[in-house]
Amino acid sequence: MKALLCSSLAGALALVACADTGTAPPGRTVQIATLPLTLPGIAQACFDLRVANAANETVWSKGDPLTSWADGDETICSGQYGSGPGGDISYVGPCDASGPNGVQSNTVTVWVDGLYDAGGDDIADDGQSNWQNPCGAEGCTLAFDCKENQDTAVTFNLTIMRDANQGFFDIAVNFEDIFCSAKFDCTDANDDALQLLFQADGSRGDTVVAAIACTGGPGGDTVLHIDGDVRVTCGGDTIALDPSIAPGNAYTALNPDPDLEDAVWQYAVYTGSEDLDCDGETCAKKFWNIAIGIDQSQADCSVSLFATASDATQMTSGWTASNASYPVIHFDVPVTGPTGGLTCSQHPLNGGDEVKTEYTPFGVPRLFCYHYDGTSVTASSDPGCTSLDLLRFQLGKSEAIGKIAAFETRHSEIAPPRVDIINAGNDLKGLLAQKAQVDVLIARADQQYSVDLANHAKQIDGLDANIANLQNDIASYLDSRVGIQASLDNAAGRLAALGASPIVVEDPQTWVVEGTTYGSYQDANDAYLQLDEQLQNEVASHTAVIAQLDAEILGAQASLQQKQGQLVAALAARNELIASYDEANNGRLDQLATVLGNISAKNDFIAQRQADLGAIVSAATADKVSFQATNLGYIADLGAINQSGGNATSVQLQADFVDLLDAGVTLLDQTIDHATSTEIIVGTCINFECFCFDTASNSVVSEGVACIQSADVIYYYD
Repeated sequence: MKALLCSSLAGALALVACADTGTAPPGRTVQIATLPLTLPGIAQACFDLRVANAANETVWSKGDPLTSWADGDETICSGQYGSGPGGDISYVGPCDASGPNGVQSNTVTVWVDGLYDAGGDDIADDGQSNWQNPCGAEGCTLAFDCKENQDTAVTFNLTIMRDANQGFFDIAVNFEDIFCSAKFDCTDANDDALQLLFQADGSRGDTVVAAIACTGGPGGDTVLHIDGDVRVTCGGDTIALDPSIAPGNAYTALNPDPDLEDAVWQYAVYTGSEDLDCDGETCAKKFWNIAIGIDQSQADCSVSLFATASDATQMTSGWTASNASYPVIHFDVPVTGPTGGLTCSQHPLNGGDEVKTEYTPFGVPRLFCYHYDGTSVTASSDPGCTSLDLLRFQLGKSEAIGKIAAFETRHSEIAPPRVDIINAGNDLKGLLAQKAQVDVLIARADQQYSVDLANHAKQIDGLDANIANLQNDIASYLDSRVGIQASLDNAAGRLAALGASPIVVEDPQTWVVEGTTYGSYQDANDAYLQLDEQLQNEVASHTAVIAQLDAEILGAQASLQQKQGQLVAALAARNELIASYDEANNGRLDQLATVLGNISAKNDFIAQRQADLGAIVSAATADKVSFQATNLGYIADLGAINQSGGNATSVQLQADFVDLLDAGVTLLDQTIDHATSTEIIVGTCINFECFCFDTASNSVVSEGVACIQSADVIYYYD
């Protein structure tokens, strides 16, 4: 059998599974299927397939993703394997079930090879208005379990966006049977700011417009969708505009503007239906437009939303299909600049990054909270769209801001104070000579310790390996003994049964020995004697083998006990070495500390300063772990909320926590680095001969009076 691929550009691409080309054992196949196309002007669609096992080894493939059908690629096209211009194709093949219990995880990947017209010419994928490949160069991949003697079904649901050439608004993009257009306008044909909505004084003010319109074709039942509130963000503050309000102005005498100081002084929603010529026939077009009155004196403002369209039955509770890569229209338009002033103009669909078509990640459903079916706008009842309790996030944000302020205070404490000490009473050069001698002792001890520790490690590793081998041997002997004991029990049982009833006389002419019938008593008696001897030999042989295995087990257990004792001794010897080294090394370090601590004032200052810096590092490190965990938790929780729909506030809160996390961690890292790298420079002068002493490297770093001017501690000697 061959694997089945049915590819639908305009509808669902259903893959019912796949495996190796050629012949496969019955029942270990995958079936891949797709629905028919509805894209106009398409003669056939072609696809490449690959099925791989759990080790990512290719079970079979059809077509080369780097070569098109037009260039001779032997791919799977609807002209040969399906319905031709309908794009419906079929292909069936085997998969790899060579796993435990006849089950192994496989993957199937599909690439869109191309769309071709009646002349065989490639309809180019330009990534924008012509058509867009939902799977891209990596292909779309789903995993499935290939099961021995079972067929496996895998379903792909892909949707191709293509230029509908309708000419309304700017560009129309085909969503299956649905043609959509969209744009975002800030200026008119003369490049002057749009003046549409009325301000409080009755004059028209600066207005921007987001518009989407879609038609489902003759008999179509199109629904428009918006992901959530329309988000107007200015300098970090987000204004959420509800697109589901009744058509017309949002702010009225009964519903005044809730914030007269923000960037939005009015907005209005317009929905409706109109007739449109669709491929020579009349169809209904639905539109959903939002006009926003913008105060362009506000700086760094942008407008963002996501919209899409479907037929009335295609999306459940506002969710796109879970096995789909679904097209959406993304508005993300910078409206004003850093100092205010309008920066946007006229932005058609796919004319740039401001308004563009995108695909949801394959297999990741997306929630849209508002829906317009031509009659009214309704809100999804999905929990991801209902009112969100964001109080804990608001409190967490305030807490994070307070912590960053505390981090800044601690960071300012790193700069050490300057201390002048007169007549400390010790010669710095003499102390350095003593320190050099101790350094040699420490280096020699460290070298010998490293060698000894490596030898102990080698011995311990060898004993660990011996113990593991002995444990495996004992387990093997025990397994063998179980099998031999079963054979012994069987032979002994047969022998006992034979002794209890050696020869059974069924009639004067028939004798039976252990189920075998003989025609004469002599034959039966000979068979009995032979079987008795055989069973006795088996019992004796099995008994001897068990005795030998018992001896082997006892010997191995004794060896195991011996090796375990040796391991305990080796570990104790290593610990003794470590303790001995630590004791001796502590003595050497104490000797060094005595040398360095002869200047008591310097020693006290350095110790306290190092303790302070260590405390700063410890506290900053602990704060970093806690701060990251807390704020990453907020980000993850808000990400889940926003993935399910969220609202403008939750989206902004997530962005705020990302910024706060970056600011806090950056400041803590700077604190840790600064405190760790801070050098305590000690300056000393002996009979007007001055040195600067680095306590980290325990060495003179510079000489002369100049270095004293930057030292943290200064000692003067007569």
